[in-house]
Amino acid sequence: MTRLSQGYGEAKEVGNVRMKTLFLVSSLFLSMFCIGADSGNRYSRIIPSDVVFSSVWQAWDVAQKEFVDPEKLNNKKMIVGMIRGLLSGMGDSHCVFFTTEEFDKFLDARKEGSVTTEIFLVSRRNGESRKVGYLKIKGFYEKTAEEAVSVAVEFKRAGVSGIILDFRQNTGGRLVAARGVCGIFLGPNKVVLKKTGRRGTIEVLSEGAQILSGIPIVCLVDRHSASASEAVAGALRDHLGVKLIGARTHGKGSIQESREIDNGVILITTYHWTTPKGVVVNGCGLEPDVAVVASPRGGGYKDDAQLARALRELFNE
Repeated sequence: MTRLSQGYGEAKEVGNVRMKTLFLVSSLFLSMFCIGADSGNRYSRIIPSDVVFSSVWQAWDVAQKEFVDPEKLNNKKMIVGMIRGLLSGMGDSHCVFFTTEEFDKFLDARKEGSVTTEIFLVSRRNGESRKVGYLKIKGFYEKTAEEAVSVAVEFKRAGVSGIILDFRQNTGGRLVAARGVCGIFLGPNKVVLKKTGRRGTIEVLSEGAQILSGIPIVCLVDRHSASASEAVAGALRDHLGVKLIGARTHGKGSIQESREIDNGVILITTYHWTTPKGVVVNGCGLEPDVAVVASPRGGGYKDDAQLARALRELFNE
């Protein structure tokens, strides 16, 4: 370590820099424990006795005073990096920080259409033909439940004899959307999942009117089916005995909530959850009732081995 002698003027300047740095970094860490001015002072700073924050200030000083290209230093980017570094040290990849601009884009992406649907006319082995409703949900976004309700009404009007829910490649989304989709099949006030965190265990319930009942249902899942899609699949299996067909799901049995800070928004894991019957999902996923290897991409639905098996399972063939 190199020590440099300093005159009075130099010492005064360095002192001012340290005071400004102390204020900046202190403000940063204070903001990380606040939701926003309009939400009340919910958090106070929690600094364990074994944590030495002076090392953070020293790192800032070293960067500001010693980096070879000082004109390349971007203080805003450095602050963002500090926040992301703190969250990454928690060991939970779902705890992330968005700048305000990034969070706006994140929300906009979740407003897009999220469902596709089709009605198949399926010929059974005995020569009888049946209508099967196919509903693919790509993600649980702002309007997903509303869109799924419209599809359910159409299925009911068409008189389908069975329903295939396709959650493959569905990485999840909003829990409120999952509650609404469950309501279509379960009706209101049925347990969708049980979440446990620092505030105890809470049952999350379905909402909305039951539109479809007494109709056989199967659900397609794969290793990308995560979060809200796992919650709906698990709830339908626990309540209705719906078979899951495909591959083991991703295993994201956790819930993140947004917390606004001065520089942007933190998504923080606040709960882990299980299915209504207590099946743990986080880190292990849901095991399918019928495992089917996925077909190579590029073919139509007739070349989809998992979908073909789902059609057979609907009618026990």
